Amino acid sequence: MSIRCYWFLALPLLAVTALARADHLPLWELGVGGGGVSFPDYRGADESQAYVAPFPVAVYRGERVNVDRRGLRTMLYYSGNFAINASADFGVPVASKDNAARKGMSDLDLMIHVGPSFEYTVHREVDDRDIARLKLPIHLAFALDMSEPYSHGWFAFPHFNYSASRAWSFGTTVGPTFATRNFHKYYYDVAPKYVTPARGQYSSNGGYSGFRFTAATSKRFDKKWFGVFMRYENFHGAVFADSPLVKAKENYTFGLGFTWFLMESTEHAPDSPLTEPDTM
Repeated sequence: MSIRCYWFLALPLLAVTALARADHLPLWELGVGGGGVSFPDYRGADESQAYVAPFPVAVYRGERVNVDRRGLRTMLYYSGNFAINASADFGVPVASKDNAARKGMSDLDLMIHVGPSFEYTVHREVDDRDIARLKLPIHLAFALDMSEPYSHGWFAFPHFNYSASRAWSFGTTVGPTFATRNFHKYYYDVAPKYVTPARGQYSSNGGYSGFRFTAATSKRFDKKWFGVFMRYENFHGAVFADSPLVKAKENYTFGLGFTWFLMESTEHAPDSPLTEPDTM
């Protein structure tokens, strides 16, 4: 496992969220943060990378736009227990020369996943100390360098999300994942020119893409915040499980992060579903 430093380390740390009531938090905050995360090279890889980085922190808690450790989120529609938000995720870049299964193949670029997230609240405590939701984010994937083809397919993660806010806050998500053929093709296809005695030709299908479970906990100490998270993925039965590039049927991701807030507004954040407790 090698250790690297990238600006986009901030993105996986978005999974660990400070769970606190919006009416106790300022409209905006500025600070500094840092952390580390260990990722598999790609879903199904048996090699991983550790990423570490410091980064500036800017938080804005608006009624319809929110920027925090979960990234930029925009409320597209909200009515009662149902909401539609814009959400994002990403896939880390991989230099194929550093991965034994992909040696001699083209590199994997940094992939950005963006799209709508359909959310339904099935349970909520009066003071928002416990919230349970059903969520369906549907993301379009594309390479950050805008390589051809522009789109690398769609990825969906229908899941159950539970958040609890106590002395320490806790959140978890659990559910299956699905993706189109173009998404799986980018990671798991082996074209004839890349065939070796140890790596046969392979063409992916779209469909079931594995099972995902994420757990996170965090705590805010006045101007400071600390959080950790863990993600487990299982690829038994996934449509790409027979690819020669799949070397592990289970993957684990771990991360931790901290923030020190240095400046804040005197105005408090408005009451909005975007500022309620939540996890990735």
